[in-house]
Amino acid sequence: LLSINNDWKLNLNDISKTTKQFIVKSRSPLNLIDYSDITIIDKYPSTSVYIIECSYETIQLLSRDDEIIYISDEIIKPNVESRVIDMNINPNRINKIHHFFPNLDGSSEIVSIQENRFNEQDIDLLGRSIESGLESAVIDNHASEMTTIIAGAGNSFVTGKGVARNVGITSSNFFPVLPDDDDDYNRLSIQTQNHSYGTVIESFYGAQAEAFDQSAVNNLNLLHVFSIGNSGLIIPSEGTYAQLDGYANITGNYKMSKNTLSVGSVDTVGQGLTFVSRGPAYDGRVKPEVVAYSSVGSSNSAALVSGISILLQQQYREMYGVNMPSALTKAFLINSADDVGQEGLDFVTGYGSVNAFRSLQSLQNNQFISGSISQGALDQIVLNIPPNARNLKLTLVWTDLPANPLDVSALTNDLDLKLIDGDLNAT
Repeated sequence: LLSINNDWKLNLNDISKTTKQFIVKSRSPLNLIDYSDITIIDKYPSTSVYIIECSYETIQLLSRDDEIIYISDEIIKPNVESRVIDMNINPNRINKIHHFFPNLDGSSEIVSIQENRFNEQDIDLLGRSIESGLESAVIDNHASEMTTIIAGAGNSFVTGKGVARNVGITSSNFFPVLPDDDDDYNRLSIQTQNHSYGTVIESFYGAQAEAFDQSAVNNLNLLHVFSIGNSGLIIPSEGTYAQLDGYANITGNYKMSKNTLSVGSVDTVGQGLTFVSRGPAYDGRVKPEVVAYSSVGSSNSAALVSGISILLQQQYREMYGVNMPSALTKAFLINSADDVGQEGLDFVTGYGSVNAFRSLQSLQNNQFISGSISQGALDQIVLNIPPNARNLKLTLVWTDLPANPLDVSALTNDLDLKLIDGDLNAT
């Protein structure tokens, strides 16, 4: 028999007694009565995750509290991951949407930029800022540049024209790294939130990853878009893929979440950039899911994809009069992506480079099926394939329940897709 202690609750990386800030998950609202030196910095109520400041000695006491189930020193201070010097909406076929569908401009949508505050007086952003009450006190060039990629009106120059030039824009502070409250997303009618920042390489599913997955479950129309990171030249020192040169160097455990979209970068001919982070996720899942153009880093690529998702959401609203489910937005972006780099699926370019125009066509042509399935059930769908069709590409995307911090595999529900030829009875 082995005795059980409280060490299973701890995920502390080279912790020193001078460490002051921690992430704590509790079974119930955190009780501070017995802990006089705890200060709550932030919290995400949906998962009872708290960011606290306290002494090392208090952490030892917390680990013995039956209500506490996870304590970590996950990095909560983000860093931006690239600057805009290479605005180009041609490689991902955004300019084709602008040409053929000029009224598809994001005018019915609102995007949230989670980082420091963008310059609301910028000539390309002027007049579209929506107060959120969540803004950072710091106005930052990087935030303005990411917002320009997503929403720039093009008043200054061609490089100031973004993807969704009439979308409403709101801002949310990115410190500490957690989702906003569900009430705020609903109050502001946000369907896309851009996260062009990272922390350090963290190859595990932590409380932050759980929180973002729970945010997607609570807000089924909300898509969190992350930059994959710019640490591609760093060899990971921990995790399943420790010491694997050139892979598994994603910046932040929250990017290990399942219901979000992580975006990498490629050049104009679809080749991955060596300094941009690569997958796999800690448990072998494909990361990044997609890539987009940028020569300077994944922040820009994520912003491009956020802008594209807004155009898809606007088109869906015009067709159906309701908000677009985030799983469907992901499905269009993944399914319509162009295979680039190494042939087939890989951990550099994921499922491919986003093709905005093809994604829009798939939506306009109703090339999707939505539904639900119960545990252990089988759902059969008949597809009539035209006889002259040369290619068939199927993508299955679902919103999964969160895993627990430090689970060996993040996948909670395992859905499988099987294609059977009705004539040949072959798979």
